[in-house]
Amino acid sequence: MNLLVLCLATAMLAGRDAAALLDEKGLRRETTTWVLPAESELNRAMRDVRSLDRKVKSARKDSTRMAKNLKDLDREIEKLTRRRRAIGDQLPGLAGNPRRHNQAVATLNQIGVRLTELYEYKAASDEPAKVAQALAAAGQGYIQHLLDTRRVVDGAIARYARLAEDPEVGVALAELSTADERTYTLGPTRRFLKNLQRFERLESVLQTDRITMRRHAGTWWVPVVFNRDFTRELLFDSGASTVSLPARIAAQIGLTPTAADPVIRVSLADGSVVEAVLMTIPFLRVGMFEATDVRCIVLPPEYPNAPALLGGSFLNRFGYAIDTSDGTLTLHRIEDSTNRK
Repeated sequence: MNLLVLCLATAMLAGRDAAALLDEKGLRRETTTWVLPAESELNRAMRDVRSLDRKVKSARKDSTRMAKNLKDLDREIEKLTRRRRAIGDQLPGLAGNPRRHNQAVATLNQIGVRLTELYEYKAASDEPAKVAQALAAAGQGYIQHLLDTRRVVDGAIARYARLAEDPEVGVALAELSTADERTYTLGPTRRFLKNLQRFERLESVLQTDRITMRRHAGTWWVPVVFNRDFTRELLFDSGASTVSLPARIAAQIGLTPTAADPVIRVSLADGSVVEAVLMTIPFLRVGMFEATDVRCIVLPPEYPNAPALLGGSFLNRFGYAIDTSDGTLTLHRIEDSTNRK
């Protein structure tokens, strides 16, 4: 601070209470340090983030359990299907042995009943969607908390920088130090800096990507890569529970429905209700974010003009937000925090 500025600041402060001036600057005293309220905000945010982190970990465990259950279900379906096929191949050779032929037919009927039960459960169960939504909500809450905290941190850092250059603040601190015979300083405090370090460690595991979308007829379309080598635009639809594909696009990525695939009834945008096939996309990528084994529905061939939808079976694995002002989709993902301190 040069001499002229110091003299001006001293003259401006004459007749005014130094502590009152610092209060007017938005500062409050903690022992010998004058700090911004944002320090308390960051302290609260770091307490809250622990609770949010626990929710994410719990939702991840539920998601892992559900994924295992679905794989076990698929393995049982595959095993029963192979057994049914093998017994079916043996039937012609059992025509001369009525007892064994009848036993084989009875076994086929039992397998058929069990497969029907498994397919109906897989098609009708809403538990996988609920688990995915809970994970998405927990992740979104955690991500939003970090984004909100970043705004608090940036504001505090910028405000401290301006206050450090404010000659009135410097003179007021000097006056108080002289009057009380102790040294008063301007924040940030060591606690704030320690919280900032902890926050930045948490923030470092937050991955973000912004994807440019195309607007058409009041809707947003997102470029999506299937199986690493096939790209199509899908309509962004956060209200759709799963990715939805017309039969033509499904065939282009190698998904061909069979009689063994579960069938579910779905409502289209025009209000019509159709029977669609529940299938799994091996690999799907939007921007830098990849997902494997993404559930989808394949629409009947007689609905070729139905839009392909980017729905919850992909979106719920990430945090996401749309900025309509610049036509971008922002995706966030939190790396597994199991080993994070």
